[in-house]
Amino acid sequence: MITLEFIPSVIILTILFVLYKKGILSIRRQTYLSYITKKTKNRFRASYKKYNGYHYYRFWVKKGSKVTVSYDVTVEAGSLILEWKDIKMNHYFHKEFYDSQSGSFSFEAERRYYTLKFTGKNTKGGCIIELNESAS
Repeated sequence: MITLEFIPSVIILTILFVLYKKGILSIRRQTYLSYITKKTKNRFRASYKKYNGYHYYRFWVKKGSKVTVSYDVTVEAGSLILEWKDIKMNHYFHKEFYDSQSGSFSFEAERRYYTLKFTGKNTKGGCIIELNESAS
């Protein structure tokens, strides 16, 4: 027989289980081996021997300027996902890298605040991200 003192625990565990099954709550193990990053105002650099997880890095740009984001990704194992979005979660760039690549993309800055989501899936390598702003 369940006593009244266990009912709140059962309710909380049930809510957590439902949130987990719907994908709202996730449990993720993250691994960082020799993970080194350096971020300045317009540049982000990372290198790692093993990286499984994600981080967010924020950048401020001048509203109304044309922003060009250049990337140089090195992947020796696994994969790396780069996502660039604004505070309203509008995606400007989303790509998964399985091998080393370089490239760039441009957009008109409608806001001042942008986020780089840096996700590794058991990856080894590094990357450099550079922002260049110009008046539009």
